[in-house]
Amino acid sequence: MLYPFGREKKDMANAARLKFTSRDGDHLTLLNVMRAFLEVPRKHKGQWCSDNFLNIRSLGKAQDIYEQLQRHAVQLGLPCISCGTNFDAVRRALVTGLFINSARIQSDGTFKVSRVCMCVANLAGGHLLEHQHE
Repeated sequence: MLYPFGREKKDMANAARLKFTSRDGDHLTLLNVMRAFLEVPRKHKGQWCSDNFLNIRSLGKAQDIYEQLQRHAVQLGLPCISCGTNFDAVRRALVTGLFINSARIQSDGTFKVSRVCMCVANLAGGHLLEHQHE
């Protein structure tokens, strides 16, 4: 989401990034960015993104998805409440959602998916090959 524009702009971009950075990781950093973006009035979003070296199209798409999820939650009768600063709730939700994709590296360099006995081989070029573990 950051735009590099030479050394001076790089320092400005790093300073802007630090406003949102969470020591708890990238997901919470992105949550901080999204929360700040949602607070900005629509007519000022473009300038705010420019000032913070963020891509307005990406954040606009994220806002559309956020609003769609809110509508679905309302239709299902689910409460739409914020965790505020209780990031433990966010961490639990992330772990629950991401656990299905977790894996442990094996001594032979393959990865074993945690939830099933399936090995995933790491191949050059970032491609993955799946096969059942015996």
